[in-house]
Amino acid sequence: MTASGKIADAMVFFSNKGRACVRQWLIPKNAKTEDQGDRRLILGGVGRACGIVKATSGYETKLNAAVNIPNDQTRQSYLVKTIIEAYVSTAVNFEAQLAEFNAHTAVSDFNSAAVTLGLVVVNIAYKGTTNPFSPGLMLYLVAKLGVDKGLAGTPYDTALASWTVTEVGELVADLAAA
Repeated sequence: MTASGKIADAMVFFSNKGRACVRQWLIPKNAKTEDQGDRRLILGGVGRACGIVKATSGYETKLNAAVNIPNDQTRQSYLVKTIIEAYVSTAVNFEAQLAEFNAHTAVSDFNSAAVTLGLVVVNIAYKGTTNPFSPGLMLYLVAKLGVDKGLAGTPYDTALASWTVTEVGELVADLAAA
């Protein structure tokens, strides 16, 4: 005999690999600590940033030629993991990248291009860091990864600190699906 469902917020009946099981009902926790808010902010911002890299785009083609994405990862998961580990693994690192981005001479070009690509601000009310994840920073981190991984050709052969509206425009064109 099998059963499934919950009884009086006390027990849950379910099937697992064909076996009938029962366990205590637990109310799921949704931690809203500052640390959890920072993690959600970073993952949300980086996830959106990597979502603009389209399949068959020039960026993806150059990325596949420059790095060996592990077989157990998708392009998206590789990009998210790599950007987080390399640049924004903590709130302190996030703030450092934001400061670097805000000091860039092409900050307004990155911001305009990011909005054109449909990127939007990610903000978590209970985060510990004081700043939201801006669309321009999202695009900047995708560009930074391209330069750091040595993607072939323009704009990645130009040092990121020297990028102008021209290189930002080339990045946007490279992100479009072929």
